[in-house]
Amino acid sequence: MKALSPLDTLALLVVLALWSGNFVATKVGLNGIDVLFFCGWRFLIAGICGLPFLRMPGKNLSYLLIISLVLGTIHFAFLMYGIRGAGAGASTIVYQLNVLFGVILGILLFGEQFSYLRFTCILLAIAGLTVTLWQKAEFSVSLALVSVVIAAFIFAYAQIMVKKVKGMPGFAINTWVNLLAAPQMFLLSYIFEGNQWLAISQIPLNSILALLYTSALSGVFAYGFWYYLLQKYPVGTVLPMTLIVPLNGVLLSVFLLGEVLSPELAFGGAMILLSVVGIYMHDQIKTLNFGRRPRK
Repeated sequence: MKALSPLDTLALLVVLALWSGNFVATKVGLNGIDVLFFCGWRFLIAGICGLPFLRMPGKNLSYLLIISLVLGTIHFAFLMYGIRGAGAGASTIVYQLNVLFGVILGILLFGEQFSYLRFTCILLAIAGLTVTLWQKAEFSVSLALVSVVIAAFIFAYAQIMVKKVKGMPGFAINTWVNLLAAPQMFLLSYIFEGNQWLAISQIPLNSILALLYTSALSGVFAYGFWYYLLQKYPVGTVLPMTLIVPLNGVLLSVFLLGEVLSPELAFGGAMILLSVVGIYMHDQIKTLNFGRRPRK
């Protein structure tokens, strides 16, 4: 399986760092803004900030509209319903199944190479995340938890859809998805949360700053680089690396929000870190082996 180049590894690290900070920023932002209204503004601001990267979509417009509908409206509808009913801890753990779904879809739809080590590392990371959040999670088989599983599958399938977009750079894809998803999220907000525009002047400053972070930094640069990497590399190479994002988010919450660093967090975090390093090194070593010429 194709390994990441040094520059693309740096791009992936930027993505993971910005998404990890997004965990804390979203937590702060939602203290003053309702979920769907927050998401609508996040898509809109990210779309406006991404206008310099915009390209004419040509034949891709209808496909981009479908991606925005799947990744924005449908995905968030299932995810937010699940989080509300199943709790943040259990939802965070179950949602990581998107990595497993993504790798399986990559094998089935793109013929990507199956690896027992990669599969084992993914399961190890999910187990580590379970250890990390076990005390916060309340597991019970419910419609809400099933909804999170569906959201995880939809997210994974949306990544496959992005790989099928041809002739457009990642930042342009991201801009179109944001611009097309924004009105959908505002409509959902109006239906389920009421007319939030009446209270827009009462949004606290820290929520506005958090929204700007999730929009301009995470929404533009992180997703722009992410779509670029998805188009260039197999899903099984890049998607498993996102397993470290929830861990980084929890660690940032410890340092920035004063949450407690527990033994479960330390042990589970070590399991996640070990698995992600294992997947990365596995690809690097395989690439070196394939690149060697056989001895005569």
